[in-house]
Amino acid sequence: MSASAKQPTRFVAFGDNHGDMADPESVDALLEFIKDYKPSVRVHLGDCFDFRSLRRGVGNDAESAESLKADLEEGVAFLHKTKPTVYLWGNHEARLDQQIGGSGSALVRDYCQGLKDHINREARNAGVKTIMPY
Repeated sequence: MSASAKQPTRFVAFGDNHGDMADPESVDALLEFIKDYKPSVRVHLGDCFDFRSLRRGVGNDAESAESLKADLEEGVAFLHKTKPTVYLWGNHEARLDQQIGGSGSALVRDYCQGLKDHINREARNAGVKTIMPY
């Protein structure tokens, strides 16, 4: 490749960290790879959050009683650590949209809209340039 030729784009794609369910060793390995490889494009493939208490068909089980707070905090921290340039909204994030558009409870709809707004704001603060809906 000549000196004037364009350098290839370095990229990394990752996803499915699932908020507070992320494996710390895997996260550390990803962060080390990003540090060494220095990709100019970092694509988060979705499911940065788990939102298991919002899953379809959730009932009166342990998952339905789980707080979304730790999940949200860990997912946001992951966005800030990895600084994706593109963030694809996965099926777990889409659980928010399903509740916003389909819940009979205004409290649930408004809470999920607040979570979505918070995630989008934090993603932009982390340097995400493109957020793609599910």
